Amino acid sequence: MSGTDTRRPALGTNAIDPELLGTVFCELMETVALLCGEPIPKDDLDPDECGGIRLSIRFKGERSGYLAWFLHRQTGERIAGNVLGLDVEDTYNRLCASETLKELTRNLCGQVLEAVFGCERDYELSETDLERSTADEWQDVIDSAHGLCYRIDGEPVIVRFHAED
Repeated sequence: MSGTDTRRPALGTNAIDPELLGTVFCELMETVALLCGEPIPKDDLDPDECGGIRLSIRFKGERSGYLAWFLHRQTGERIAGNVLGLDVEDTYNRLCASETLKELTRNLCGQVLEAVFGCERDYELSETDLERSTADEWQDVIDSAHGLCYRIDGEPVIVRFHAED
């Protein structure tokens, strides 16, 4: 490959191109979960829509940081059902939804790291945490420089990626 890949930030910055993150996130949702996603302006997210679950994972290597995404529990069950090929009401889907979303988070983090920093670098990923999140936590992420908002089939999802210098 000739030339410089302008999509990747220099190693001295923790910024990420929102368009690049959006592309990786939306392509993963479309190819793995068969759901369409689109970026939305932060102002389009109604505070009444906020609150649900947070999935987060840390990475270490040449750079360290974390990736987290916030969504409603029902949206997570729908995503998991699509990944597993099960109806959202299926008991097995509900039992497996957490583990499916955790694995999807690992996949997303790996793809973002590759897109941002290149595949020639190795990173160690932590276990994925899944916790409840409050409307206040969502609002803090929306207000931060690192929170990006999306709609997945009409439902709000926030993705936050941060790499430390």
